[in-house]
Amino acid sequence: MGSAFADIMELAASCRFRDCNHEREPGCAVRGAMEMGTLDAKRLKSWRSISAEMEREAKKAEFRLNHLQRNEGKEKRKEAMTREIDNY
Repeated sequence: MGSAFADIMELAASCRFRDCNHEREPGCAVRGAMEMGTLDAKRLKSWRSISAEMEREAKKAEFRLNHLQRNEGKEKRKEAMTREIDNY
C-alpha cells in the first residue's frame, strides 16, 4: 500500500501526532493537504477504505492464528503463520 499511496504516507509522516487518524486532530498534514486542494478527497477516501480493509484482514489473521495456537501443535502453528505472512 505504501507505493500506491506514497503521497499520503509521506504526508502522514508529517502529522503533528504519530497516531493521527487524519480526521479532526490538530496539525494533521493529510487533512491540511486535502483542505488546500493538493490531495484529492476521493483519493483520501480510497486510502481510508483500503487501510480499514487491511486492518480487518490483519485482525482476522490474528484471530485465526490465536485459535490455531490454542488448538494445534507447534508444527501446525508454524505452517499457519507462514501462510498468513505469504498472503500479505
